[in-house]
Amino acid sequence: MAFCYSRSYNGVSNFFFGVQGSRPGAGPDVVDREINNLIAQQHETYRLLAQGLEGELKFEEVKEAYSDTISIKPRTLWDKSQKLTEEIYSSTRDFDRVDKLLAAIKSITVKKFLELYEKFIVGDTKRRISSQVGRDNLLSFY
Repeated sequence: MAFCYSRSYNGVSNFFFGVQGSRPGAGPDVVDREINNLIAQQHETYRLLAQGLEGELKFEEVKEAYSDTISIKPRTLWDKSQKLTEEIYSSTRDFDRVDKLLAAIKSITVKKFLELYEKFIVGDTKRRISSQVGRDNLLSFY
């Protein structure tokens, strides 16, 4: 099974691509190949979407939905406390982060997104941690 998701930790967004399964002989090379296949498939989907009006409209819809999601203000005192604590412990302590993120989302284009995806996810500059847990409990860093 191949999957991907994003998670924000201390204000930094991280994208995770993973493969899991119990196929015999599926060592790190197989896992690495499957992750790269998933990334290549997503890249092709994004590239094709970026070429047409439908893709641009879909991208604008996603931007709007993401902006709406991050614009939600904390409703309870606990939520406000969590947000403040998260920012205090982050390396930047930027209490205007949401406004800056909204401005960045508004300004990004499909073309720029694709360039960033190609540079940091598909390209040679990507950073990755690869782990395989099993009989040998192998953990390797790239």
